[in-house]
Amino acid sequence: MINQSIWRSNFRILWLSQFIAIARLTVLVPLLPIYMASLQNLSVVEIQLWSGIAIAAPAVTTMIASPIWGKLGDKISRKWMVLRALLGLAVCLFLMALCTTPLQFVLVRLLQGLFGGVVDASSAFASAEAPAEDRGKVLGRLQSSVSAGSLVGPLIGGVT
Repeated sequence: MINQSIWRSNFRILWLSQFIAIARLTVLVPLLPIYMASLQNLSVVEIQLWSGIAIAAPAVTTMIASPIWGKLGDKISRKWMVLRALLGLAVCLFLMALCTTPLQFVLVRLLQGLFGGVVDASSAFASAEAPAEDRGKVLGRLQSSVSAGSLVGPLIGGVT
């Protein structure tokens, strides 16, 4: 375990990183049907279908990959798992911008789930590094970054 001042600094960075990651992910939610429509000439039903699949896709691969990343975090470093997840998310967000079909977008979202897991990695890191008496409070505060990012992201997406 690390000393208190370093821990507080690390936690602030972790909270902000997770907030930004979640906001960046959720900013696309109100724009997704418009984006899908811009990729191809689709009917309303097809737009709804592709949008729904795209929103759900990362959950499929995250469900498969999370236990693997968790084991690696135990063996290697939870901090590296947070960095891996943030980097994987950044690469996938870049790739999403390059997609020209709904299928490509869904495939990148599957990749995002495979290499993502920001919330899982951050929670594992926080619970391992937080002082024992503060773990519940730390995890609650960390979860607030997810809630805040989930609130701010769609609001920004809806305004742009």
